[in-house]
Amino acid sequence: MRVYTYSTELCELYKDGVLIKLNHKQSKLLALLIDNLNHTVSYEILVDTIWDLDRISASGLRTLVYSLRKIVPELEILSHSKMGYTLQVLAR
Repeated sequence: MRVYTYSTELCELYKDGVLIKLNHKQSKLLALLIDNLNHTVSYEILVDTIWDLDRISASGLRTLVYSLRKIVPELEILSHSKMGYTLQVLAR
């Protein structure tokens, strides 16, 4: 069983104690989802926080989420049509 840990201070994700390399935008996305575990984060909040004032295409956020899912496929990132994304973590 893989164990993931996240350092909120360093904004770094570790799998079994090994740092997982994320780019700046992937790190921001993961931090937002972790800060709002099991709650939907709206598209607007994600775009405003990750891209600041930059304009992005409609597919920009989807592409970013896709890239994070590829790096960390065990994370359950749920998509809610026309609403946002949720990082679902079940309590043990």
